Amino acid sequence: MFLLHALLVITPILAATQVPLSDYTVSSASASDFGAYVAKVGNAFKVPGLSVSVVRKGEAPEYYTWGKRSEVGDPVTPDTMFSIGSCSKAFTAISMGLLMDDFKHGRNVTALPAGVEFDWTTKVIDLLPGEWKLMDDWATSKADLLDIFSHVTGLNRHDFSYNTDLGLDELVHNLRYLRPSYEFRVQWQYNNLMYATGAYIVGKYAGQPYPKFVMDRIFSPLGMTQATYYPQQPYDAGNLAELWVQQAGPYFNETRLVPYFLQDWSDEAVEAFLSGAGGVIASIRDLSIWVSTLLNNGAHPETGEQIIPTEVLAIVMAGRSAMPPLAEYPEHSPWVYGAGWWRVSDRGHEFVQHGGTVTGSSTWITLIPNDDLAIVTLVNGNGQHKALQALTGRVVEDTFGLEHVDWIGRFLNTSEIELKERQQSKYTVSPDSSSSLDSFAGTYYNPGYIGNFTLCAWPAEPGSDCEEVLEGYSITDSAFETEKSHSLYARWNRFWFTHIKVVQQHDNVFALSRDTLYPEGYGQDKLPFYIRSTSNASLVEFGVGAAQVLGLGMWGVDAGPRERVAGDPENSAEVWFDKLP
Repeated sequence: MFLLHALLVITPILAATQVPLSDYTVSSASASDFGAYVAKVGNAFKVPGLSVSVVRKGEAPEYYTWGKRSEVGDPVTPDTMFSIGSCSKAFTAISMGLLMDDFKHGRNVTALPAGVEFDWTTKVIDLLPGEWKLMDDWATSKADLLDIFSHVTGLNRHDFSYNTDLGLDELVHNLRYLRPSYEFRVQWQYNNLMYATGAYIVGKYAGQPYPKFVMDRIFSPLGMTQATYYPQQPYDAGNLAELWVQQAGPYFNETRLVPYFLQDWSDEAVEAFLSGAGGVIASIRDLSIWVSTLLNNGAHPETGEQIIPTEVLAIVMAGRSAMPPLAEYPEHSPWVYGAGWWRVSDRGHEFVQHGGTVTGSSTWITLIPNDDLAIVTLVNGNGQHKALQALTGRVVEDTFGLEHVDWIGRFLNTSEIELKERQQSKYTVSPDSSSSLDSFAGTYYNPGYIGNFTLCAWPAEPGSDCEEVLEGYSITDSAFETEKSHSLYARWNRFWFTHIKVVQQHDNVFALSRDTLYPEGYGQDKLPFYIRSTSNASLVEFGVGAAQVLGLGMWGVDAGPRERVAGDPENSAEVWFDKLP
């Protein structure tokens, strides 16, 4: 099988508009069987709500919904709006192609820099002169649009580097300060910032905010009437799915409602942030139109109007950069990445797929173009791609007459192993350390990671910001009392977390956790909790010279890999932060 990686009785809901049938038909019995399977997956993975669309070219979509969209029990429907995370990247790449087509046919509203021709091989520096710069000069001068969309710039994610206050121009400017972990075009490394760069280019040369361009050029002409980037709209309509995390708490097994991942819902904030990397909000009704258009080579599935040029789809869906070369499961090939899409072969069928994640929501979209089939799966739960892939797998097996694989059992077993690994102690403590934590406390700075953080040692001065930070941990973290004497804490508002904790292993080396704290709970549940992201590889080493702390280096923070050289964190770290006086 391909892979990337209950409140209601579930029933299939057929779209009202009937169109000519293709070679594939689904009996009511098989639809009923799949509806039962959706419920089985929802219960097995303990997700709040599921929304599934099965689209066959020339047929009305089949909708399957299960569970709740809200804390008060409102049901998921085909019109429930989900944040689709990185499945938004396909819209960014295709928007770039639409913009190229505008310039090609004289529909452009802005001018290119003198002498620049606009196509997929156009150098980014030629489109953003004076703005585009990477730490690697060769990558700066040679990176083209396909390079940034296929994740081969040499930069890893650097997801710690940004918060929701940054504009797209600031995100692009900060790229020059981020350390590469590979040479240009050597290694596939997923990077949200490159899709933010793509959205910035589209907005700059379209003469309008990037989300407005997508809504005008894709959502509106396709009749995706609910799809948006602006959460206030579905919230006001009562259709926005609320979000849950199933990995909260010290044992990563608590399910808690969490707020929407963007705190500021103003148009300016939505347009300024990572809309190109993960900003689309849509229902399965809208996404069914989207994938139907893709199956129809860019033409509207009902009117036949060409909305997306076929040559644009050919470029973005073509595999270009190789991901890890070994297949995870025997049913499928290794993966290659295009522009907002993965490609993989599975038992004689070609799959074009992508997943999406924001805190509290997961998405998996699959196209099988040669077989005129697409599957859209959405869940308002965090990190639930295995549940979505199990659903997709069953549709594929039923469609092609393949033997059923026990995806639920396989994926649950994998999830249990991963949970046990996370629950194990991630660090050991040296009680005889010769270093005082007070010397490590202070404010740290990196120009590419906008927003300094201040590490606080216990106890803090009364009335200080550090006292508030420590109080937050004392309320939410059950390990605070046993760890506070050998730990440092900081508030550091990032997109993916709000705080960090470093726990001393020995001397200058500390284990790093990134946390989001909810000292007052959230929703109806007022019990304090936190969400933690941690791994054995997340480390901090402080650099010391001339009897003072000079700064700290971080490893295992989605900015590497870089081999740690003990005693030389400044030069070997994935990210280095200077300590401010």
